[in-house]
Amino acid sequence: MKWNENNTIQYGLAFNYIYNAGLKSLLPSKTARVLNRPTCVSSKISTFPPLPSRLAFRTDFDRRYNEIKMRNIYDDRDILLDSTVSKDFVWNRGYELNWDLTRSLKFDLMINNQSRIDETPVPMTSSAKGITGNGPGRFGTAFSTEDVRSITSIVSTLPIVSR
Repeated sequence: MKWNENNTIQYGLAFNYIYNAGLKSLLPSKTARVLNRPTCVSSKISTFPPLPSRLAFRTDFDRRYNEIKMRNIYDDRDILLDSTVSKDFVWNRGYELNWDLTRSLKFDLMINNQSRIDETPVPMTSSAKGITGNGPGRFGTAFSTEDVRSITSIVSTLPIVSR
C-alpha cells in the first residue's frame, strides 16, 4: 500500500475507588423486648454489620483514532482520494459490593458495563471534529450500552459441631 499519511492516536483514562470497612459487627441489644420472644432466638446470637465490608467502583475510557490518506501513484491521472477514518470510543464501568450480613451469610454483587460512544467519521484536520451533537454529555442516541454482566451470590456456611 502507498499512503501519504497513516496517523493513529490513542487516549486512555481510568479511575478506581475501593472502600473497605473496618467496622465491627453490631450485636442486637439483649434488653430489647422484641428480641426476647421465642421466635427471635436466632437474632440473639447473630451479629450484623451496619455497612458493607467492601464497595468498589472502576471506570475507564479508551478512545482510538486512525486516519489513512492514500497516495495517488499514477503520474498521468489526477485522482482525488479522501481520507479513511476509523474512530472507536469505549467506556467501561464496574461496580462491586461485598456485605458480610452475618458470620455465616455473605452477599456479593458484581456488575460490569461496557458502553460505546459514537463519533462522526471525519478527519481530525476537518473543522467538524469530535463527538456527535448528541454525545454522552447530552445523553443522546450516540451513547449506547453494548454489554452488561452481573454476578450475584449469597453464600451461607453451616457450622458442623462434632462431639
